[in-house]
Amino acid sequence: MFRSDRFAAGWRRLIRSSALIFLSVSLCLAPSLSGCGTRPLSGSSESSASWDKQAAADPALSGSYEVYRQGEASQALFDRLTGDLFLSEATSDTLTLHYSLASPADYGIEDYEATFGQYSREAFDADILSARQYLDSLLQIPRESLSGDRQLTYDILTEALTLSVQTGDFYYYRESLGPTTGLQAQLPVLLAEYHFRSERDILDYLALCKDLPRYFGQILSFEQEKAESGLFMCDMVLDQILDQCRSFCEDPEHNFMLAAFNEALEKLDWLKQEEKLAYRQQNRSVILESVIPAYEQLYQGLSALRGQGVNEQGLCYLPQGSDYYRLLVQSATGSSRPVEELIRLVSQRLIDDTRAMSQIYRTTVDMDRQLKQNFTLTDPELILMDLQSRMREDFPVLMDTYCQIKYVPSALEAHLSPAFYLVPPMDALTENYIYVNSSATDTSRLYTTLAHEAYPGHLYQTVYSASHQTEPLRSLLNFKGFTEGWATYVERLAYGYEDSFSPELKEFVTRNASATLALYALCDMNIHLNGWDLQETAQFLRTWITGLPDESIQEIYYAILAAPANYLSYHVGAMEFELLREDAMTRLGDAFDAKEFHTFILETGACPFDVLRERMEEWMAVVAGA
Repeated sequence: MFRSDRFAAGWRRLIRSSALIFLSVSLCLAPSLSGCGTRPLSGSSESSASWDKQAAADPALSGSYEVYRQGEASQALFDRLTGDLFLSEATSDTLTLHYSLASPADYGIEDYEATFGQYSREAFDADILSARQYLDSLLQIPRESLSGDRQLTYDILTEALTLSVQTGDFYYYRESLGPTTGLQAQLPVLLAEYHFRSERDILDYLALCKDLPRYFGQILSFEQEKAESGLFMCDMVLDQILDQCRSFCEDPEHNFMLAAFNEALEKLDWLKQEEKLAYRQQNRSVILESVIPAYEQLYQGLSALRGQGVNEQGLCYLPQGSDYYRLLVQSATGSSRPVEELIRLVSQRLIDDTRAMSQIYRTTVDMDRQLKQNFTLTDPELILMDLQSRMREDFPVLMDTYCQIKYVPSALEAHLSPAFYLVPPMDALTENYIYVNSSATDTSRLYTTLAHEAYPGHLYQTVYSASHQTEPLRSLLNFKGFTEGWATYVERLAYGYEDSFSPELKEFVTRNASATLALYALCDMNIHLNGWDLQETAQFLRTWITGLPDESIQEIYYAILAAPANYLSYHVGAMEFELLREDAMTRLGDAFDAKEFHTFILETGACPFDVLRERMEEWMAVVAGA
């Protein structure tokens, strides 16, 4: 089974969130400035005879080896391979299946066991072997014999599988737990939002809750093995995870998952009242007897490992840490640029942003007053309506969608992002939910936060791209640099939507948002690749931000240790889109149209930036020749 998000070491990415912004101050601007699934078609050791054997089993593919290498036969093989891979990924665990497909039976998926999947060395090695087999099978299909859409999927899949195979030597370097992005932090929301479209869904949900002690037990065993290998997390990061687990277990009788389940049942008119009562009792039992104990088990086991994290600095201090970080950056950003080039590009954009901000500050008489202005709209529903209206000029029309704003339960506020979007099933794209974390998102940032999460950010990009894709597999592949980069790119555009802002203020706050993330990105790369310690990180940050307290610097430093390359998904991803746009504007001149540019990106869909850049060359040639 090939895991599209290998580095997350958990389920496919079901939550897309706003970047973690710890600093609310502006930059200092001094005038000087394993689941189940079918096996892959073939492996690297198979000869042409294996292809003939496949053909014998499928009359549609009959003929010689050369016939397979061209035309419809190659396309049929490609469709079988991607179909196998889709089923393997979709059924790898029940949480992924549920959030991928609203109606699994429509895809021939009916007989499955409700499980979180396996978290073990054996499962990991099987995943790597499967990825290698799929890649070998893919490379035996001539790309030029495929149609245009299939060629795009071919290119995307080749890069994704290649990167997946390269992670095989880094089993103990991966990490699925984390203060904010860890699965133990996100799992309660995913279970609370489990949609009950049928009675099978209710039974699957209850079975998953019962399965959690086993799954967390496997994760705990993995963390114990990491400690024995000298690769366990440092105590500062561990304490945040422990605090999250402890907070979740407080007051079990009033755990928010109990109320969430009961509310969901009340909306089901196809259940009798006595059936609802029975299921409520079952849910209470599994929460109190399985879910809470699983978190307590995780808490106790991790607590016993406190003090065994020998490295309180970047990944480069670990034996293979630098090599792992380079792969992690490529996975997180979707960019193939070396880290050294990214440092140079991000540094230059930081300089450009701060110089522009300094110029605006010096030449705008009332800039101090303007910087105190906030967005006019603060009601989420009104903000969503306004965003959809204002984006029409530069973005294509989206199909009708339903979006509901929800709020993070108070028990989880301290451990989740300012806001996040739950990715809907590919066959239920009208079901869209955005969570707002009231403790981490004040009204002054809500407008751009919802631009990131909803329109024209995650919700818009997810639904629009999915509605233009013909290959179901692509909905399961996660390219965080593209998705978070897009949401960050359009979030910056949304600063221009506020009528009360002057042109100078719009540019200032847009560049400030970019520069702030650039600082985090540079800290990330220098901590994990160049070995910056806490003191060096503090010195760098205080070069750019005056009056930054020690607590804020420490929070930034350990957040970066806990989630390497996380900030790069946002900033480098957005930078790649900005570079693509700048290139298109330069080369197309008056023929450039923002709406056409965005339509091209959205219809291409999430992919590595190398693939997107190659497709853009074709798009620009068409536009220039029109």
